[in-house]
Amino acid sequence: MSKLYTRYLELKREDPNKMYLIKAGLFYIFIGEDAITMSNMTKLKCVPLNDRVMKCGFPESAKIKYLRRLKENGKEVEVIDLKDDKKLDPTFVSQLDCLLALESLDLNTITPIQAIEYLSSIQRELLRIKSEEEKEKVF
Repeated sequence: MSKLYTRYLELKREDPNKMYLIKAGLFYIFIGEDAITMSNMTKLKCVPLNDRVMKCGFPESAKIKYLRRLKENGKEVEVIDLKDDKKLDPTFVSQLDCLLALESLDLNTITPIQAIEYLSSIQRELLRIKSEEEKEKVF
């Protein structure tokens, strides 16, 4: 059994409701049932990881596109860096939330004051994320 598949099974035992996206080199890979779910949602092609398990993935450059699609479909995803075997980008989902909030902002339907308040709340969230990232670098 591959290290990739073994780690996926361990993660699924921890939280079977979460989808796990594993960073392997320059690609992000879903395995097993997560791969099938992702393939059905996005039409990414599944290919065999081994004789019983499928995988599907995408290059690093498409990360935001596919994580956005998962979020829009209400899927909880955790990104794992296989190289270091650690959670990757713990604040990325918050960053994605900020991007989605900006995309949904319709300046034609809100007042200038509401727009400023909206953008200020997004700025505060991004500053909080930056602060958390800097704290992690210290430790």
